[in-house]
Amino acid sequence: MAIRFVTLFPNILYKAIGINPVAIPFLDGAVDERVAIQNALVDKGQWLRLGEQSPKLGLRTVYRLQDRTVFLEILDGEASEADAHPPSVVAFRSNIHRDLDEPDHVARNQRLLSVLAKWEDDLKDFEQLIGQFLSRSTTQ
Repeated sequence: MAIRFVTLFPNILYKAIGINPVAIPFLDGAVDERVAIQNALVDKGQWLRLGEQSPKLGLRTVYRLQDRTVFLEILDGEASEADAHPPSVVAFRSNIHRDLDEPDHVARNQRLLSVLAKWEDDLKDFEQLIGQFLSRSTTQ
């Protein structure tokens, strides 16, 4: 399909090309396989290099709590600086999601207002969660 597109539109100034493969291995419900994959993600292994390059690492976690779902992404990067060696940074990005499934409009709006009134509690939970990652990295 892509070859046909390029053939039909040869005058477009293409800037890049990429492929986006996805792998979803079935673990047959085996906890041992899941633990092995989790350990491989944190263990120093060959996947940490491709040729001479190291990857920018990232981690996405999902915490399904009783009243909300917390999505947390941890991203490796570099700060933008004119210096030849920009400092490394780690970014924590989160989404704290709550379904509003109250049956009527009034109850749903009341729940929404209740959640909005307690946003600082969510922020404290976020700070506590990333603190667990940061305290672990400073003790190792």
